[in-house]
Amino acid sequence: MAEPTYLADLLAALNFLVLERIETGQLRVIGFPPEWAGRAFPFLGDLVSYSQLAQHVPFLGHFLPEAEGFWQLVPSGAGRLTSGIWTETDQDGVEHPLEAFALRVAGHNLMVIQSARTMYKEKQQIIQTGREARLRQERPPTPPEGLPRP
Repeated sequence: MAEPTYLADLLAALNFLVLERIETGQLRVIGFPPEWAGRAFPFLGDLVSYSQLAQHVPFLGHFLPEAEGFWQLVPSGAGRLTSGIWTETDQDGVEHPLEAFALRVAGHNLMVIQSARTMYKEKQQIIQTGREARLRQERPPTPPEGLPRP
């Protein structure tokens, strides 16, 4: 069955960069890369080699061997391998929190990279709230008004 033409638009609308492993050591961009991908990965063309990706994005350089193992060992549709969140800083100094997934879908080995900006901000807020609560607990209690402070 031919893929519907709207799938490329759907992937871009969802802010997913989808790369298909076409052979060991080579990835091909599927659909239209989202707007953030051009800033975070300015080297990205229609094809990218593992060595190019590892050179420009060391985090993915370490994730690729794990993804290769996943693609070779896991049957199609049987889950995904997650990279965890990392950040890439573009040439303007803007940080892009990202997360990658290795998937096997209908016999295709895919790496999906998504912007994790919302998730990253939420985690930062939770951590900050925890830090503030801990600081409040560590402070000595404030004496009632009119009493001298120790």
